[in-house]
Amino acid sequence: MEDPARRYAAAQSVTEVGLGSLLHGLHVPLTGHFLSLNQGVLLTWAIRSAASRKEAVRRSSFISTLSALVKSFSPAGKRLFPMIAIATQGGLYSVGVALLGVNAGGAALGLALLSLWPFAQPLLMAYLIFGSPWFEAWNVLWGKVANALAIDPNRGPQVLVAVIVVYTLLAAGVALLAWRAGWAFQNRYLAKLTARAQGLTARPSSDARRPIPGAFRDLLHPWFLASAVLGCLAFWWAGQASEPVLAF
Repeated sequence: MEDPARRYAAAQSVTEVGLGSLLHGLHVPLTGHFLSLNQGVLLTWAIRSAASRKEAVRRSSFISTLSALVKSFSPAGKRLFPMIAIATQGGLYSVGVALLGVNAGGAALGLALLSLWPFAQPLLMAYLIFGSPWFEAWNVLWGKVANALAIDPNRGPQVLVAVIVVYTLLAAGVALLAWRAGWAFQNRYLAKLTARAQGLTARPSSDARRPIPGAFRDLLHPWFLASAVLGCLAFWWAGQASEPVLAF
């Protein structure tokens, strides 16, 4: 693999282990979205010098897969779900490049597809863990909230789709800006990003030597358990509703 791919893989890995671990640990809102956009920017710069579509896809896959593996050794913060996100987002980005080629359009489509995963992963994980009753419960809760705010409950899907469309367009715009960015700006960005991420990297813990148990230990995180408790309460509340709300 060429040196450019290794360079961006190192930047992505250090960012996820350092900055990503801190932001996830502090439960900063929209952390996943910020990290996904950053990953898309790094992948855009990585493929910009690729000689072919095949080489660009290989670089994107290499960087994302290696970063996901390095994330398993993160000394702090979540591991399992970020690992899945990093690898999947790299695959989605590669699809855009494979379809439109090594150009600004391919980068824009790739980052737009990549940006969908931060929305999709929480829903898929909730479905796998709790099943369809989870969505039925939140459907009822949305109906109660919408009624309290004098909003038509049936507008829920339109609002969600509008947010996703605006976000994907923003992601595509970020890719276009990254594609046109000069090398001087790119080097400054990478230097600042890696310097801050390295400064935030914690001392390895015992979990870092056992990445797989550490990843599954995230399932016992207090915030995850709190979500499970809230889900159970949501199921109970949904069971008290006399009529279902078909908002989603």
